[in-house]
Amino acid sequence: MRKTQRMKKCRRTQLLFLFFLVVSNAALYAQNVLKGRVTDPADDPLIGVNVVIKGTTTGTISDIDGNFELNVSPGHVLTFTYMGYVPQEITITNQTVLNVILQEDTKTLDEIVVASYGTQKKRNLTGAVSSLNASDLNDLPVGQLGQKLQGQIAGVQINQTTGKPGEGMAFRIRGAASVNAGNEPLFVVDGMVLSTGLNMINPDEIESFSVLKDAAAASLYGSRAANGVVLITTKKGRKGKTDIQFNASYGIQTLKGLKRLDMMDGTEFAQFQKEIYEDIIKYGRDPKITEVPEVYRNPEQYGKGTDWYDLMTRTAAVQNYSLSIMSGTDKLSSAIFFSYFNQEGVILNTDFERFSLRSNNEYQVNDRVKIGLNIAPTLTLTNNHSTDGAWNILNSAILMSPCLSPYEEDGSLAIAMNAPNIFPQPNWLRVIQERTNKYKSYSIISNAFADIDIWNGISYRFQAGVDIGNGNYRYFNPSTSSGGMFTAPPEKATGGYDSNFYYSWTVENLLNYNKTFGDHSVDALLGYSAQKYTQEFAQINGTDFPDDDITWVDAAATKNGGSSMQQWSMVSLIARANYSHKDRYLLQATIRRDGCSRFGPDNKYANFPSVSAGWIVSDEAFMEPVNSVMNYLKLRVSYGLTGNYNIGNYNYIAGIVTSNYVFGNSLVPGKVPGNLGNDYLTWEESSQVDVGVDFSFLNDRIFVMYDYYRKTTDGMLYQVDIPRSSGFGDIQSNIGEFRSWGHEITISSRNLTGDLK
Repeated sequence: MRKTQRMKKCRRTQLLFLFFLVVSNAALYAQNVLKGRVTDPADDPLIGVNVVIKGTTTGTISDIDGNFELNVSPGHVLTFTYMGYVPQEITITNQTVLNVILQEDTKTLDEIVVASYGTQKKRNLTGAVSSLNASDLNDLPVGQLGQKLQGQIAGVQINQTTGKPGEGMAFRIRGAASVNAGNEPLFVVDGMVLSTGLNMINPDEIESFSVLKDAAAASLYGSRAANGVVLITTKKGRKGKTDIQFNASYGIQTLKGLKRLDMMDGTEFAQFQKEIYEDIIKYGRDPKITEVPEVYRNPEQYGKGTDWYDLMTRTAAVQNYSLSIMSGTDKLSSAIFFSYFNQEGVILNTDFERFSLRSNNEYQVNDRVKIGLNIAPTLTLTNNHSTDGAWNILNSAILMSPCLSPYEEDGSLAIAMNAPNIFPQPNWLRVIQERTNKYKSYSIISNAFADIDIWNGISYRFQAGVDIGNGNYRYFNPSTSSGGMFTAPPEKATGGYDSNFYYSWTVENLLNYNKTFGDHSVDALLGYSAQKYTQEFAQINGTDFPDDDITWVDAAATKNGGSSMQQWSMVSLIARANYSHKDRYLLQATIRRDGCSRFGPDNKYANFPSVSAGWIVSDEAFMEPVNSVMNYLKLRVSYGLTGNYNIGNYNYIAGIVTSNYVFGNSLVPGKVPGNLGNDYLTWEESSQVDVGVDFSFLNDRIFVMYDYYRKTTDGMLYQVDIPRSSGFGDIQSNIGEFRSWGHEITISSRNLTGDLK
C-alpha cells in the first residue's frame, strides 16, 4: 500500500517537472535573436542608438557599425531613439533580421532650448529667447566666444572695444540700460555665474548659447538681469559613443588695406617747419629767431622719412589648437577638452596666450539619481602696452616728426627724440621694445550637482560651484625708455608688481514639479540660491633702481604700495510656474527676491516678478486651410522687472580715506571722511514690455521671429552734485529715468535638408 502511494507521488512529480520543462522550452523557443543595423538616410551607420523593448528596461545600443542584437518575441514593440533623429517604433513578428533607417528630426520647434534654471521646447517659449547651436559656428577660427556670436543674434550687439590681443568684446542686449552701473549682460556657464570675462573660455567647448532678452525670460536672475542674460552650455559625452576631434587653425592679422590717418611724410613736414620759421623771421614775431634751423633748410633730403605707424606695427599670427575626447556608457559620460590659443598683436611686443582644460563628467547612479562634476582650469599670459587714451604709445608715435630716425648712425636705437619746434619725446620704437607689461592669470571654474527623481514628477537638484582666480601684473620702465609725450629720457626707472586674488562660491537648491493631466501641463520651480564673492588686491611700486638690468621691484631703493579687500554676498528665493492647456495656450509667471549686502539696511531686498503668455494660433481648427503654407504661428506678450546691482561695494556707507595732519609742526597720518553715505541707495530697476509673433512656412523651412519691446530704467545710479559747503562735491543716489524701445526681426531658413544636407 505504501509502495503504491510512493509510486503515485513520484509520477505526479515527474509530470509536474515535465510540464514546467515544456513551458520553459516553449517560452525559450518563442524568443528570437534579432539582429539588425541602424543607419541614416545616407546609409551611414548610427552609433549608440538606443534600442529598447517598449514598456520594459530591456534593450541594447548599436555598435560602431550601427549593428545591434537583442532577444525578442513576436508582438514586442522596439523603440529606436537617437538625438537629432525622429524616434521610431517597430512591431516584431517572426523576423530575425531588421534594418532600420532613422530620419533626421527637422522640426525646429521641437528643439530643446536652455532657459532660466532649466530647459523648454522652443515652441513653448513665451519670452524673447534666441538660441544658437555652437556647431553652426564651427567654421569660424576665432579665439573668443564674442567673436563667434557677432552678427548672429538679433538685438545683440558685440563690438571690439580695444585692439589689444585677447581682450575687448563688449556685449549689448537691446542697447544700453544704464549710465553708471554697467551695461554688460550676465554670463552663466552650466548654471555657474562667471566672475571673469569670456576670453577665459575655449569656444570649442561650447554646445549651445541662449540669450534671454526680455524681462520675462531673464527675471529669474533678478537684480543682475537688467542688461540681459547669456546662458552657455558646454559639451557632454554621449551614451554609447566615443568622439575624438582635433581642430587646428592658423591665420594672419594685418593692418594693410585699412584706412590710415593722412600724415605728412619727411619732405612735407620739413617744408612745413621751414615755412613756419620763414614766417616768424619775415614778420619779426620772435627776435631770437633769425634763421631757419639747419635740419629744415633742405626738406627734400628726407624723402618719405620715417613712417612711425608702420614702424610700430606688424603682420601678426593667430593660431589655435584644440583636442576633445567625449565618450559615454549607460552609467558614465565624460568629455575632456585641451586647448592652446596664441594671438600676436599688430602692435610690436604684444601677445596673448591661453592654455585651457575642461572636464565634464556625469554618472547615473541609478534610475533616480544622477551626479556630475565639471572642472575647468585656465592659464592666460598677456603682454600688452597702453594703446588706449589720449597720449598712448601709438598715438604719440604717429605724432613724432617723420624727419627723425629711431636709429643712431651706428645702428643702435636712439634714446631721446629732439628737434627744433618739436616736443621732446622718447624713442617710441625703443619704448615698445624695452618696456615690460606682463599679466599672468590663473582661474578655475568648477561645479558639482546631483539630480534626484523623487516621485511622480517631483525632482530635486542641488548645485554648488566655485570660481577662483589669481592674477599677477608686472611692469618695468627702464631709464632709457621712460618719460612720455613732452618728456624725453633718460629718467629714473620705475617698476611695480600687483597681485589680485578672488574667489566666489554659489549654492543652489531647486525643487521641480512637472506633470501632465490630460490637456493640462504644469511645470513649477522653487529654489534658494546663495553666493559670496571675495577679492584681495595688493601692489608695490618702486623707483631708484641701480640700473636697468634687474627689472624686479625688489631691486628698487624706494618702494611704496597698498592693498585692499572687497566682499559682497547675495541670497535669493526664486519661483516659477508654467501652465499649458492642450499645448496651445501658454502661461508663465516668475518671481525672484534678492537680498544683497551692497545696499543699505532700508533697501537690502527687492522683488523681481514677471508674467508672460503665448497662444499657438496655428493649432486652432480655423487655421487648417493655411497650415500647408504657414504651419506655425504663435503670439507672445510679456511684462517683467529686472535689476542692476553694479553700484560697487558698500557705497551707501560714508567711506574713510587716509590724510595727513599737522600737529606741533610735525606731519602725522590721519583719516577723514571720503564721501557721504546714502542709506537709501538701491539697485536700478528696469521694467520691460515685449510683444512678439513667431511663424514659420513650408514645414519650418523658413522661420520668422518679430518682437517689439519697450524698456524703462528707473532709479538710475548717478553722482548728484551737492553744495561745496557740505565738504563734498557730490553724492551717489538713485535719480532719473532711462527709456528705450525697438523692433527686432529674425529670419532663419533651412535651405538644405535630407539627402541634400
